[in-house]
Order: sequence, then structure tokens, then C-alpha cells
Amino acid sequence: MPRRTARANARKSAVRAAVEHVFARQKGPMGLFIRTIGIARARTKIGLADLLYNMQRMVWLTHQIALASAARSAATISAAAEAVRTPIAEITRSAAPPKYPRLSA
Repeated sequence: MPRRTARANARKSAVRAAVEHVFARQKGPMGLFIRTIGIARARTKIGLADLLYNMQRMVWLTHQIALASAARSAATISAAAEAVRTPIAEITRSAAPPKYPRLSA
């Protein structure tokens, strides 16, 4: 391959790497198939597919952040329990439920 072609491919590969997974997701699991009359309808269909992909990605990222946050808080509880050398079960049991006045029957 000529050096000039290799350099051009190297420049294009960064863009390809960034967008090809999006197209693969849209054409595969999302089943995007454009068969419309007119460029306006095709643009609308592609735009809606892009919107759906972005929404699904946002939900996935939000879920990943929630999992990471839960793991961090669990690690914090574990670290606190280790610091005072008490089992986690005792720490969670020490939070007594609120006492309500007894109602006479």
C-alpha cells in the first residue's frame, strides 16, 4: 500500500472507530432499514433512530453510574466496619427501627 494511502486511512480510522459501532447498533438490534421516498423522510427516520440510540445510551450510562455509586457506598460501609473491627451485620442491626407508641386494642 502506498504511504500516502496508509496516512489517509490512518486519519479516517479515528472517525470510523467513533461512529461505526453506532451504525452497527442501529442496523442490528434496532433494525434500522431506510426505505422511504424522499430525502426528508429518510432524514427524519435516521434522526429518530439517532434519538432512540442516544436515549438508550443515556439509560445505560445512568445505570452504570448507579452501580458504581452503590459499589462505592458498599465499600465505604465495609471500610467503616473494618475500621472499628465490627462485622457489617452488627452495624446494620445497630440502626434500631423507630419506636411507635403502642395502640391499645
